[in-house]
Amino acid sequence: MGVSAVIFHNSGKVHQDNELLSLMNRVENELFLDYLKKLLQIPEIDKVFAVTSVKDHKKLREDLEKLQKLPQQQPQHPRQQQHPRQPQQPEPPQHSKQQHSKQLQQSKQQQSHQSQSQSQSQQAQSQRDQRDQSARSAQHCRTTQLIQSAQPQTQLEIINSEQEGSFHLGKTLQKLVTDYELDRVLVSGGTALPLMETWELGRYIRELQDRDDFMITNNPQSGDLILFHPARLVNEIPQFASDNELSNNLRYQAGLPQKLMDKSTAPLFDIDTPVDLLLYYQLTGKPSWLMEEYGHLFARLQNKLEEVSRIAATDYRELILAGRVSGNIISYINEHLRVRLRIFSEERGMKALKRIQERKVSSFMGNLLEDLGPQGLFSYLEKVGEAALIDTRVMFYHMKRGLPDQQGADLDRFYSDLFLYEYVQDPVIKEFTKCGYQSSMPLLMGGHSLVSGGIYALTSLIYRS
Repeated sequence: MGVSAVIFHNSGKVHQDNELLSLMNRVENELFLDYLKKLLQIPEIDKVFAVTSVKDHKKLREDLEKLQKLPQQQPQHPRQQQHPRQPQQPEPPQHSKQQHSKQLQQSKQQQSHQSQSQSQSQQAQSQRDQRDQSARSAQHCRTTQLIQSAQPQTQLEIINSEQEGSFHLGKTLQKLVTDYELDRVLVSGGTALPLMETWELGRYIRELQDRDDFMITNNPQSGDLILFHPARLVNEIPQFASDNELSNNLRYQAGLPQKLMDKSTAPLFDIDTPVDLLLYYQLTGKPSWLMEEYGHLFARLQNKLEEVSRIAATDYRELILAGRVSGNIISYINEHLRVRLRIFSEERGMKALKRIQERKVSSFMGNLLEDLGPQGLFSYLEKVGEAALIDTRVMFYHMKRGLPDQQGADLDRFYSDLFLYEYVQDPVIKEFTKCGYQSSMPLLMGGHSLVSGGIYALTSLIYRS
């Protein structure tokens, strides 16, 4: 009952004439290769299908060919692996010095009464730990031997999407499922969830192996990583053009029971925009060349990130979140940060429900922007908030601006995220970006990931510092 992975990577055109698009393309190609390497280390995966365009990407084509020829690495048993480089769950913020001093004094009084019982407890616990360690070591040896003796050879097949005609995710997946008689599949984009480690992916894949008529995804509204059985359902549900639509149709049309991945940074954080890339760099130091070669593009955004982080780390400051904000994110902030929240949540699932494609996005914040103008909108926000994270796509698409199928829209959105309003072509987005940059309230602007996994990433950065 092996699992097949189908990874779609839109490598697009080589943008030699634009530094920003060239950067994002370079990052996406590197993440794609890293993702394939992770999948090839998971023994439960029989085959990886990499669907991409390599016509204009000589280096990507060469790297993929090298990856096909590499011997597969011996996977480590989870007990052998180091823990993932995941941000630790933040501890509660510090109380005031006066409260801390009082608590410390009370703690010392309690310690004198507890020291004797603690000593006895520690001695008993030590004996139990020794017995448990011996049992774990024996089990570990047996499991490792089984893995090493049953190691399958994962195959990588590269499918050039240009040779398949006009690329369509749904039709390509249907053809692969039919031609190769796939049964249990993992489907995602080529840069999905870059913080997720191999052992985490393996855990969800093993869970899929153990259950029939079942799906696992990272987001209930618009999944970026979907594992499901049976694969034949892709030929029975309404046509879909994206992974977001696929997860929605499997849940609501096919009726598959859905399990959500653990709520943490890795399953929720995605890189779609420059602000996502900067957060990723701050967390991991990757790509190592980013600031040396492209630091001038990120200077304004870096300053805004520092200002927003400082306010979010301070007790009872006013934080605004606008866009596709989930209830889970609100709960997470309430648990880990002592800020007062002002939430304007709207248009969740707008991509999966084809609301962007059908020009149906409707936004409260977008209406305010149209009525008040950019200066008026930010003036009102400054009265009720001290920092903000704004999913600008909801407002832009409400105004029919910066839409994915409009020429130059990617650049306008990305330059807006970087506060480089001088380079934005659309006059409305240009003025909006300029007013955001000049606002007295520090803010970050981006897409859905900013108000989803980006919140987890930002919180982790706050507690690191």
